[in-house]
Amino acid sequence: MCRVGVYLILMFALANLPQARLVLSLPSIAGEDKPQAKKGVAEKAGPGRSEGPTPKDAQAWYNKGNALNSLGRYEEAITCFDKALEIDPKFALAWNDKGEALHLLKKYEEEIVCYDKALEIDPKVAYSWYFKSEALVLLKKYEEAIACYDKALEIDPKDILTWNKKGGALRQLGKYEEAIVCYDKALEIDPKDIDVWNNKGGALRQLGKYEEAIACYDKALEIDPEDDEAWGGKMLTIVSPLKK
Repeated sequence: MCRVGVYLILMFALANLPQARLVLSLPSIAGEDKPQAKKGVAEKAGPGRSEGPTPKDAQAWYNKGNALNSLGRYEEAITCFDKALEIDPKFALAWNDKGEALHLLKKYEEEIVCYDKALEIDPKVAYSWYFKSEALVLLKKYEEAIACYDKALEIDPKDILTWNKKGGALRQLGKYEEAIVCYDKALEIDPKDIDVWNNKGGALRQLGKYEEAIACYDKALEIDPEDDEAWGGKMLTIVSPLKK
């Protein structure tokens, strides 16, 4: 049989195998595959698609910053929050959490700047006002702190901690009666808050109302008979009249 005949028989056999049909149907290797692959990438990118930072990148930097904050690596956390804010300057959570990191580094003035940025974006976030107040208290700017606590309480009037802390700021200014009003507001919400009973007892002692102060410490001790602050406050109140 001539070589042409053998060749035709082989081609016939191969054409009837599924693998052979697949191979014979493929485009040539020399130039048909590669342009298609490039076209696929171009289509995925889409017309006008930017390869620059996206909001998802900001979220990734923010998440990393939070993780570093949790590990106590505050300087590194701040770097990550700054990266997030370069991408999305309106990222209020990043401003707040950067403020928290600065607080832990005792950089209170810079912390306040962060909360102000967050509040420019969303002034209805109670905890931004609260944490700004805390920084102001540490800077002994009590009047400003009280104004911020009031803003937080306009948004969330049932926040016990804010009522309690406002009371503390008022005590620093010698406004004991007003402080007691704050403690009473907190106790209306949760009558089992030991810290508030102790703080109310302290304000009453400062007013010289020793019996009422002792009653507050006793309330705290009913809730927790081993509370050191309540025992200490009660003993201090008992001896206070003797010092006069």
